[in-house]
Amino acid sequence: PALSVSMSAISTLTSFVMTPLNLHFWGSLNPSTATLLRAVNIDILLIFQTVIIVLVIPTLLGMWFAWRKPVLAQKMHTILQPLSILLLAALILLATIKNWHVFVNDVGLVFVLVAIENAAGLLLGYGLARLVRIPVRDAKAVCFECGIHNTAFGLILVFQFFDAL
Repeated sequence: PALSVSMSAISTLTSFVMTPLNLHFWGSLNPSTATLLRAVNIDILLIFQTVIIVLVIPTLLGMWFAWRKPVLAQKMHTILQPLSILLLAALILLATIKNWHVFVNDVGLVFVLVAIENAAGLLLGYGLARLVRIPVRDAKAVCFECGIHNTAFGLILVFQFFDAL
């Protein structure tokens, strides 16, 4: 858990800089996205607030419960882990419903791109971790962090900041 939490913290902290940089870099590679690139305005304070609510508070609460109330934390983990998977599935379903027209028009392309992106993250995360001899348990944490860990958080950011998309 410590490796996963550390990676999430670093990922979250660097996202304030990396999200706009990646958006600019990848968006500028395609001339047809120039107008969209100029129209995107990211409110750093709102992103910070979202990060605090979605990531920091639940993480700190989980760490506190694990430290102060380990038996209760284990019981909560048993309930919250499947619940979080259901919430992620619901979030993906809502995103699909909200953007059904995009989904219907581009389902093949979107599915392939998402599958490639997640598979690449999972394989690279696990493969590179094992290549540098990180133990299997930690390699799985790296794999998850690189592959799909922030999918729900990414969807929340997209819904909150890119309504026009």
